[in-house]
Amino acid sequence: MKHNKLLTLSLLASFLILVSASFSFAQSVTYGTVSVCPQPAGNNVYIPVNVENGADLAALDIVGQVVTTDGALTAVVTDVTFEDRLGLADILDLRYGLSFCAGGEFRFGAVKLTGTDLAAGSGQIATLELEFTSECELGTVSVGEATADCGVQLGISTAFVGSDATPITPTVVAGAINMVNANPSITVCPTEGFEIYWNGGSVNTTIEATDADLACGCDELSFDVTEGPGDITDEGVYTFFSTSSDIGCQDVEITVSDLYGGTAICSFQISVLNMPPEFTVCPAFVHGVWDMEFSYALDAEDPDGGPSGLTYDVLDFDGPGNFDVDAVSGEVTWTIEMLEEYLGDFTASIVVTDGAPLDACNLLNADTCTFDIHVSGFYVTIQKHEGDATTDYMGVLQGHEYDLSVYLDEMFLGNEYLSDHIGGFDLLFAYDASALTLLGAEAGDLLVANDWEYFTYRFGPFGNCTNGCPSGEVRIVAMAETNDGVAHPDPIETPGELAKLTFFITNDRTFECQYAPVQFFWYDCGDNTFSSYDGSFLFVGDKVATFEHILLDPATTEWGYYGTEEECYNTLILDPEGTLKNYPLNAICFANGGFDIICADDIDDPGDINQNGIAYEIADAVMFTNYFVNGLSAFDDHAEASIAASDCNQDGYTLSVADLVYLIRVITGDALPYAKLNHGDETLVVTSQVLNGTMNIGVDREAGATLLVFSVDGSVGEVSLANDNSGMEVLTSLNDNELRVLVYNIGRTAIQAGNLVTLPVNGNVELVSVEAADYEGNSLGVTLTALPTEFDLGQNYPNPFNPKTNIALSLPVASDYSVAIYNVAGQLVWNETGYAQAGTKVVEWFGTDMNGNQVASGVYFYKATASQFSATKKMILMK
Repeated sequence: MKHNKLLTLSLLASFLILVSASFSFAQSVTYGTVSVCPQPAGNNVYIPVNVENGADLAALDIVGQVVTTDGALTAVVTDVTFEDRLGLADILDLRYGLSFCAGGEFRFGAVKLTGTDLAAGSGQIATLELEFTSECELGTVSVGEATADCGVQLGISTAFVGSDATPITPTVVAGAINMVNANPSITVCPTEGFEIYWNGGSVNTTIEATDADLACGCDELSFDVTEGPGDITDEGVYTFFSTSSDIGCQDVEITVSDLYGGTAICSFQISVLNMPPEFTVCPAFVHGVWDMEFSYALDAEDPDGGPSGLTYDVLDFDGPGNFDVDAVSGEVTWTIEMLEEYLGDFTASIVVTDGAPLDACNLLNADTCTFDIHVSGFYVTIQKHEGDATTDYMGVLQGHEYDLSVYLDEMFLGNEYLSDHIGGFDLLFAYDASALTLLGAEAGDLLVANDWEYFTYRFGPFGNCTNGCPSGEVRIVAMAETNDGVAHPDPIETPGELAKLTFFITNDRTFECQYAPVQFFWYDCGDNTFSSYDGSFLFVGDKVATFEHILLDPATTEWGYYGTEEECYNTLILDPEGTLKNYPLNAICFANGGFDIICADDIDDPGDINQNGIAYEIADAVMFTNYFVNGLSAFDDHAEASIAASDCNQDGYTLSVADLVYLIRVITGDALPYAKLNHGDETLVVTSQVLNGTMNIGVDREAGATLLVFSVDGSVGEVSLANDNSGMEVLTSLNDNELRVLVYNIGRTAIQAGNLVTLPVNGNVELVSVEAADYEGNSLGVTLTALPTEFDLGQNYPNPFNPKTNIALSLPVASDYSVAIYNVAGQLVWNETGYAQAGTKVVEWFGTDMNGNQVASGVYFYKATASQFSATKKMILMK
């Protein structure tokens, strides 16, 4: 057999020398490729050897090599097994096994001696056994064509011999053994997370993982906490013990790693909770009264005692003034002033926190106490009579009778708390008897509408008056109920007229242009008081105001014109339960009134004797002539106006023959009428703005001239007229830190609405005052407005808020603007867009989305854009 093998191989070698023949059919040897996990040295792996031959073969000789191509993996061929296409004994019946050469080369083959050819076709002819010589390494071993001579005699490579003894050189396709790592995978990981409390809460759970490589004996797994708190053992047991610093959402990430760099992640969340504080004293309603210091002590408890002490804060208050809460004690205080804006029902919200953070896992780390404050009080007002509203002039005429009303204004008491409102009153008035004569008094419309049963008045007060007593006094007493039968009138529950006083205005011309006051007056605690309907409460007042509701500053504490003395009421009005006690309540502000006696100039319309609106007509001359014959009766019911109009020659004397002569001259065209001066009552709005180092001054209407006064802390350049007013003239004077600028024109040019002047500025320059007149020479009132100098986005107020907050956007120029609200996920919640003039644009957000639905408590971001400006700030909605 050995001889035959050698003979055959010799023949095969000689055939291989003949390379002139070529074949068009496929001839190849293909080594298989397998992938396995990391394994220890000595383990075996098997690679199939496939042959594709387009012609029948009488012999084949396969020479290969094992080469490490990637990593540190090494292996050697240890055996070959013939199978599949060489499985029958008579097919290429001489098969020779492995032989080896240096460099990892190997050789095996088969030759037909007496057997059958290997028929044309393709398929597996053998299996190579390889043994790992490296320990648990990753990499690739290539099995392919030999790259060096194998054997010292033949110097051959892989070859086929056809059945007709034709030599064939096949293509060799390499195979490989890939030692690869499989990543671990998590088999047990918490899916719903954990909720624990910070003071003693803990988590203990096991994370489980697997890896397909573990069965091969080289790999192993390890566990690590790569994000968040807690510890984990090599066996995957995770533990966490919470403290106060952990309150909130704790994201935990566990990483499982193998020896070859493969990883798997287990993620879950631990919600470390805090038990929020709770109000234990929180009223639904408390009562306050005008001109009182309101105080109420709230209280709260913290179930888990931390993480820090309780802190109280004002979350929202819809009333005026200084409303506050002590951050430590929880005592609420509010100074209730005797002003109209303090009157009514107000809602306050106080929040108590324990120092725990507010996030998605702790939305309720606070408690809110919301309660209503009902403020009692009302104005009692004497009318300020300014004459007949149907005439062009303001004021009452002398020598006439007028009614003067007394009103109950801005009343707000509340049925449930103050015994069904007002059931009686006692009022004392003082007036100057030399200017006014009281003719009588009667019940007002409010009393008549409610069927009050008793009303009376008398001249002079009860009591005594020392020096400085009023020359005229009247007292009015009224009651709803006199217990005289089954009829029971209604109490007063709404504002309205209480009484009507009728006065005669003196004809003494020394009172012309005077104000004749009618005022409240006090002798003792019973003067100017009101009673509740059942008599439980007496209302008094120590505040007296002018007819403009400007409070008087009393010059003395003695009785007189300045209200009730402090001895008449008690400053403590609530018992421990917050209920009113039955003693005088200081809940009234009195507003004085009186009569404006008209000035002759106010009804002066020269030449319009008959007061028909047409001056210097023949009818005026006829009526004026009748006066000289018949006296004042010639003027019917407009004597005062006709007397003032008779000064036709404007010499200051009325009802003179000279006036009649001049009137006739004007009618006949021989003279011109004197014009009556108009006293201006218009207002000029002046705006100032500094942009890019230039101050711009603008006006909103036409004017004759303006004097601008600036305060200068720095320097200013030359004052220039704007294009809108280039026809005007300008004079300037700078003394110390004051710049004065006069804009005027000697001719007939007027200041036009728009831009007025500009001036370069450096430092702090401010427009402090303006004096202006119209084109007719009448003085103009002036309103100064400073426009923003740059775009800016203010912090919303209030913040935190519920349910409304204001967002202020400063616009130095007219601009399109947008204000958008986003949640913490970056989603748009609400927005407003529009166009606004230069100034401050205030946007209100009521805590709703675009559909008007209330959004949840939490942190929100608001972004404002205008022109090239953009800014974003944070705010908190807390319910």
